[in-house]
Amino acid sequence: MKLLVDSGSTKADWIAIDDSGKVLFTTQSLGVNPEVLGKDEVLNRLNDRFDISHNRK
Repeated sequence: MKLLVDSGSTKADWIAIDDSGKVLFTTQSLGVNPEVLGKDEVLNRLNDRFDISHNRK
């Protein structure tokens, strides 16, 4: 699975695809800007999204 993100400071659009390119899910979250946020806050925002955190392998 590959997880792609288009993110700014206010919102992030996510798409997960499998090895054949099939879309597994899409979602949105709060922005993930590593220039502004620390590592812990980035991880908190990812873990706060059920669909992202529960599809990890």
